[in-house]
Formats: sequence, C-alpha cells, structure tokens
Amino acid sequence: MDKNSEECIEEQLKLIEDISEIIKAQISDIDNTGRSVILPDAVENLKRVNILHIKRLYLEFFNDIVNFLLGRLKEEREENFRFLLLNIRTLLDIYGQLLYLCNQDENKQASICMTNSLFTLANTIGKPEEGDSEAQKQAYEGVRESYNRNYRYYKPFLDREGIDIPEDMESFSRIRLEKELKLNFPPLSQILKKEIIETSSPETIRFFPKSSHRIYNTYKHISNYIHGNVLAKGIHGNEKLWIIYETQILSNLLVDLINTKILKGGRKTELIEWMEKLSQKRPEFVNFWQERNRNT
Repeated sequence: MDKNSEECIEEQLKLIEDISEIIKAQISDIDNTGRSVILPDAVENLKRVNILHIKRLYLEFFNDIVNFLLGRLKEEREENFRFLLLNIRTLLDIYGQLLYLCNQDENKQASICMTNSLFTLANTIGKPEEGDSEAQKQAYEGVRESYNRNYRYYKPFLDREGIDIPEDMESFSRIRLEKELKLNFPPLSQILKKEIIETSSPETIRFFPKSSHRIYNTYKHISNYIHGNVLAKGIHGNEKLWIIYETQILSNLLVDLINTKILKGGRKTELIEWMEKLSQKRPEFVNFWQERNRNT
C-alpha cells in the first residue's frame, strides 16, 4: 500500500475513533440521566432504571466491538478481514434491538428488557446431570441464584403488568417467551424498516439519504459469511474497506438514535461536526476503493 493509500485509511480510522468517543460520552450521559431523577413511585423508578441500564449495556457492548475492530484494522493481515465480518453483524444486531426498543412505549420496553434478562439467565447453563463436575454444579447454582435475585427485583413491575414469569428458571422456555408472552425481539428483517430508521436517525438521513435503503442488504450479505455459505468466499473482497465503511455508518446511525430517542439531542452538535468531516473525507475513500477494484 503506497503512502497516499495509507493516509486515506488512517483518516477513515481516525473518524471511527472520533465517533467512538461520542458513544463513550453518550454512555456517561445515560449514567448522569439515571442519577439525576428518582421517581417517587417505586415501580416506575424500577422501570426507568432498568430501561436505562439495558440501553447503556447495548451502547457499551457496541463500542467495545468498534474498538476491537479498530485494533484489528490497524494490525490484521489483509486476507483475514473476511473472518472479522461477523462483528459487523453483531453491530447490526445491537443497533436493530436498540432501534426496536426505542420505538416502543416505556412499559413495553421494560417488559422486553426484564423478561429477556431473565430468559438469558434461564438459558445460560443446563441443569447438572449425574456425573457432572462440582464446578459445573456450582456454576449452575450461581446462575440460579442470579435468576432468583433478578426475579424478585423485577417482580413488582411484572406483577403490575400481568406478566407471568416462572419463578423456577427451569420452567422458562423459549416457547413461553415467544408464543405466550410475545416479548422476544422480532427478526431484523422486521425491525430494519426504512421508515423507522429515518424517523429514529434523522440527522444521518439528512447527510446520507441512502443509508436507510441499504442497511438490511448489509445484514443479508454478511449473513452469508455467518452461516457458512462457502460460495460467499470469493464474492466480496475488500473486506477491510467494507468493515471500515459499515462501522462508520452503523456508529453514525446508533449515535443519532440515542440522541433522538434517549438524550433529546444532547450530542447533536458533535454528531453533525463528525458527519461533516465524514462527508469531506468520503469521496477520497470511495475513489480509493474504486481504484482498488479496478486493479484486482
């Protein structure tokens, strides 16, 4: 890679570093929001705290992946980047679930967060069988204790909403979550709708109008890799550039979503400044990508 190419890539990575810092600031904003208001109604306060906590976890996980990819983009061999595409799928999943949550009323949001937290615990580890090690038995008991503790914590809200969660985690099945409670997340194909993306990330759409049209196609293409379609091996190429682009646009959409739906525009100025830089640097990156395609 020549000097100009290296500089082009470095500029794009710097943009990812910058938006990662905005996400980090949003995490702090959510923490401050959680500390600033205590509601007099205990159940309402439980609902509010749980919603903010789960959204914070989503943001933190998203940013952890972004920073992992940044490290690999600086060091990984070119031929290995196709093995990192699954991380873009995870970013898509996180964005999609947050998008869905943020477009529900608060009671529905809390219901989804609490029931999925309990379901995740209930399905973390199987009940020990005869002959299993003491360590396996202790791990199971630890998870069951966490389930019971969270069950008691969530129970006032769940009772108020008439949500019947099994007290015994062994009885909490996927059928219960999906068919009876109907509180699972829908498939991404149902979540990533153009209209929802556009109303939830309006600044992104103003700068990059086509981003809402192509987001689900990204999910479909990357799923070829995730699900082991051997025919996908030679289709794409330039996975490093693809990872850079998708990390930028998904981070952009996520920051905008959090600003719009949670922080009431709290980081709008920083986001717009970042998008202006991205707009200035994008043509050079696109030209570099097209030139590389012509030479391969």
